[in-house]
Amino acid sequence: MSAWPLLIAAGPAGVYAAAGLAILGDAVPGWSAPAAAVVGSALFCVGVTGWRSRFEAFGGSDASAERATRLGLAALACAALAAGGAGFAVLVHVLVWP
Repeated sequence: MSAWPLLIAAGPAGVYAAAGLAILGDAVPGWSAPAAAVVGSALFCVGVTGWRSRFEAFGGSDASAERATRLGLAALACAALAAGGAGFAVLVHVLVWP
């Protein structure tokens, strides 16, 4: 069994923890929510990157399938970065601006 999917799952868990910490407000240090969001996003990206190395193109030497797999995984990584960035921007907005 590979540990990469566990890292991928830990990423959104970190972002959800960041949202929970942001809701708690003054009960926790102000840096904890953004730190949890950054760590969660990093875990997700590391997990996707590591799991990517396990994928092989279907059909052996079919170059177009291999390219499609790489493009799909690159699109997934970009979407994950965009979602993490959006979540971080929301957290900064909630924590810094009234």
